[in-house]
Amino acid sequence: MAKNMAKVTCLLAFAGCAATFAKDPLSVKGLVSESVTICGNDDIWDYISSPSSHNQIKGIPWQDIDDIMDDFIGDQETLVGQADVKIAELKKRIAKKKGEATSRTMSEEEIKGLVKQTVEDAAAFGSTDAAVETACGKPGLTFKGQRPNPMGFDGSVTASEAVAGKFFDERLSEDDFVESDVVSFTKVCEDYLGFQRTGNTVADDVASYCDEMCSELARKVQMVSNEKSPTRKVDVKKLERELQRTESNRLEKVAKQKECEGAKERINHFRDILKGLSGEMSAKHVLFQKAEWALADAQRALLSLTQDLETQAALVEKASQGLTDLG
Repeated sequence: MAKNMAKVTCLLAFAGCAATFAKDPLSVKGLVSESVTICGNDDIWDYISSPSSHNQIKGIPWQDIDDIMDDFIGDQETLVGQADVKIAELKKRIAKKKGEATSRTMSEEEIKGLVKQTVEDAAAFGSTDAAVETACGKPGLTFKGQRPNPMGFDGSVTASEAVAGKFFDERLSEDDFVESDVVSFTKVCEDYLGFQRTGNTVADDVASYCDEMCSELARKVQMVSNEKSPTRKVDVKKLERELQRTESNRLEKVAKQKECEGAKERINHFRDILKGLSGEMSAKHVLFQKAEWALADAQRALLSLTQDLETQAALVEKASQGLTDLG
């Protein structure tokens, strides 16, 4: 019986039983790492590792351990299911957003029309010809003998925001998803306002303010375009990042679920070993007890026989003594 108790103690003292479990894939040793948290719970390991006697081992709360592990596995399954629903919804939204609102770039005529409205604003140059003739407000240049509005440059940039807002709103109302492009807008604007490109970029830049003004107009219009465009307002990249995070979180939950399922299998295997040994010990205890009773009975019988023999010997001795006296 002491030998069997040593086996149980060995099962619990895993560090000293490496040889016993080295080839056992279901060994509970596989549960032990730097952490002793099993299925998100710190008590399971204490339950199965702290008993040091046969009675304590028989008292391990296996049902409580099963409930803890089953609850954890169920929670992970629920979280994985929720993640699956969210992933499906995100994929649906991403596909929908990618498929809808296919945009186009502003046409050359649309850019010209927007620039025309901008420079003809009362706070700007008042007319396209005035902007062209004065090289967008270049000091020293006049229009019809008159100095241009000294605030024409700034007035045009300011007016462009409202003009662009109206333009994109009208297009959107007709489901015409149009977007601006800084490079193309700048070039069309410069050409429309008569900016000259002689090949000498320094001289061309000094001769006119139109390149600077068109650059500012393109920037302003692009800002409005980005704000108004449905294809930009719908941040597909943001949805894709959220999808990636959700998928990563799902994998983490699946891993935790599988880890707990593996722990449950190992612990159940360990429980079967303990129950088998406990049963063996109980059976041998019964046999040992029977043997002890048999020995006790034999000892009593022997004692009784010995006493009987001693009594008989005494009687014989007494009888012999009587015969001697008669002789």
